[in-house]
Amino acid sequence: MIKLDPWVVVAFLAPIILFMVGYYLSLSEPLLLCSREPYLPKLTAAIQHNLTCNITNLMYQDDFKSLVNWTVEGMSVANCDFRAITRDFARMAVSKAAPQGLVLMGDSVTRYQYLNLVHFLEHGSWYTDPTGLRPSENERKFDGGWKEFYQVTNERLRGHEICDCYRENDISEFRYYINGDVKVSYLQLFGNNTVIRVHNTSLMNISSCYESPCVQSLCQPGYCAPTLLPIDELGTILQLETFSRLVKPLNASQVFVNLGHWWGATR
Repeated sequence: MIKLDPWVVVAFLAPIILFMVGYYLSLSEPLLLCSREPYLPKLTAAIQHNLTCNITNLMYQDDFKSLVNWTVEGMSVANCDFRAITRDFARMAVSKAAPQGLVLMGDSVTRYQYLNLVHFLEHGSWYTDPTGLRPSENERKFDGGWKEFYQVTNERLRGHEICDCYRENDISEFRYYINGDVKVSYLQLFGNNTVIRVHNTSLMNISSCYESPCVQSLCQPGYCAPTLLPIDELGTILQLETFSRLVKPLNASQVFVNLGHWWGATR
């Protein structure tokens, strides 16, 4: 039985919890929430009912860490029944809470949140390591390095993701998951001093995902080098124009920004 830190728990909880606790987490740094949609009281009530517990109240308890456990059957938090969270319920919650899409911006912690979230939305289950004990989306587990990591995690989503990814002389990772009315994106962010360089979403043919499967023809996951295709240098995230140019093309309802370990700006 493995006990996890609260932040790790949030990273791997059922997708529904992300929307339940998003508002509360946004009240304290380093997580920010930008929203065009009101939080839906009826949806929140339905989530609480399905879990048969109040997860938000539990998270504020001093002994929250001791309430979280992993077993071979899955994760448990106190008396919360996470088996009630199904793929259909998760997809409904995401599409209702973010009808125009959800954007997660941040470093590798946020990337793992994104990967586990979209895997659940696609399959209704977590991808686990061979022991079945915990979610496993770690690039260090791939003998083929970053290229294999990008390719395999993309393939698991069965044609519903564009992975604008590259990691050799440069680092670039922008992922776009679209499956019906569920839209989730991950945008790489390494703090306030890093210049954001990204391929145009039209160039990456993201719109093809609406007809399914996605058609990623100009470059394959792991090979989208900045020198291969024209790239936009947007500036740093503290520049308002940069944030707008990065997020606006996605027309998202909800944007979560994890400032993470790389943030160096004066608060």
